[in-house]
Formats: sequence, structure tokens, C-alpha cells
Amino acid sequence: MHPINKKFFGTEGIAVKFFNGTATVSGYIVKQLGTDRFVVSDGVHTVTAYLVDTYALATSLGESSIVAPPDGNTTSGAYQMTIPVPFSSPTGYVRHIYDTQIDVFNSSNVLTRESWSLNTASDGTVALLSYQTVYDAANAPVYSAGTHGGPTTMTFATAPVSASHGTSHAVVVATSPVAPSSYTAELYLTTSATVLPTTGGIVNSSYADGNFGFTLSYPSVGTYYAFVTLSDTSYLVSSALVIS
Repeated sequence: MHPINKKFFGTEGIAVKFFNGTATVSGYIVKQLGTDRFVVSDGVHTVTAYLVDTYALATSLGESSIVAPPDGNTTSGAYQMTIPVPFSSPTGYVRHIYDTQIDVFNSSNVLTRESWSLNTASDGTVALLSYQTVYDAANAPVYSAGTHGGPTTMTFATAPVSASHGTSHAVVVATSPVAPSSYTAELYLTTSATVLPTTGGIVNSSYADGNFGFTLSYPSVGTYYAFVTLSDTSYLVSSALVIS
């Protein structure tokens, strides 16, 4: 069996989980030392770790006093790591990894050999997730109304209640309590007061006196609501805007 291609290392490569000395974190491979030993990093801590061999250890990573510390570690126990395989339920974990195949154990610690690919399973392979995919999923904003200690309401400080569609308008959004100038605001026009939009947002072009400035064009005659999402991952929604 051949070692892993180096293109699968780094932040664009395979996602791993490892104990960084304090907590279990997601990370990526820096260097391969064997089929079950790697130098791994979470961008802050870089350690040498080994793939564990039981489901119980895989779901509760830490340090081990049973095995000798991998080369490069100065702790009394070896750092533990695993590579999740999300194709099964519950998730399986990698015991050994080669260039095209992996040994995977499940919750009963039954070992099977599978072919693997990154992110997308094809030609009978199972998908391992990339670090970037895992990172993006973990850091995707989860919006909720007026949470995280941020503003709870918004009003239009300057915005016509009735305005011609198809014409650009400068509008100012006031938040209460006032959002700090370090925040970024993004405004969405939508016909629903309850469904948070995900596309078509307009990033604020100005911030003055505690208010966010936008330039927008109402797409057509109708009733709209303005959602404003903030960088604290909360959202605010206006009352109905009737556009003639």
C-alpha cells in the first residue's frame, strides 16, 4: 500500500479530529508518519497523533498512557486522533489509511476495507470530508432574531413607506439597541416576514450615528419586508413596506 498523496494534506485536504492537549478539535494532516500516525494541526496546535482503534476511543479522544508517545510529543501520553467516515450510521472511523483505501471500524468495532475519495463518493468509494468542508459547516452563520446580545429591533430612519420601484434609493437602517460600528449589516428585500432570505443581500455602504446606510432598488410593486442580518449572526426584520 502506498502513502496518501500530499494533495490531501493541509486545509484543502482530509478532515481529522484530534486531541490538541486541551480539547478535541477538527484539523488537517500536515505530514504522514505511517498508516496510523500523523502530524496534524488545527491552525493553532500542531502535534503528532495516532489513529485510535476502538469506537469508544474515537468518540472520546484524549491522551493515552497505554501506548508510547509518537515521535515529537513531549507529553506523558500519546495524542489520539481519528478520521470520521460519515457514510454509515452511526459514523465509522478510520483505523488505517492508504493512498486509495481505508480500514474502517464501526460501533461494534468490526473492521472493513473500503476505497475512499474526498467529499464526493464515486465509483463505489466512500467519502471522507475535507477540512474546508467541515470548517465551513461549523462556521456557517446560524441566524436568529435579536440574539447574541445584539440589537433586537430595526426601523428605517430614512426610507419612504411608498416608493417607486425600479429606482435606486438611499435608505438608512436604525437598530435598537444600537449596533456597533464594527458590525457588518446585510439587507435583503423579501415578500415573507418569516422566511430568512439567503441570496440577494446588499452589504451596508456606510455607517454613521449608529445607523447603517444602504442603496437599494425595489424590484416591483408589492409589499416587502426588509431583513437585516448582522455580523453577530442575529437578524432583524422591518414591518411591511408597501411599494407602489
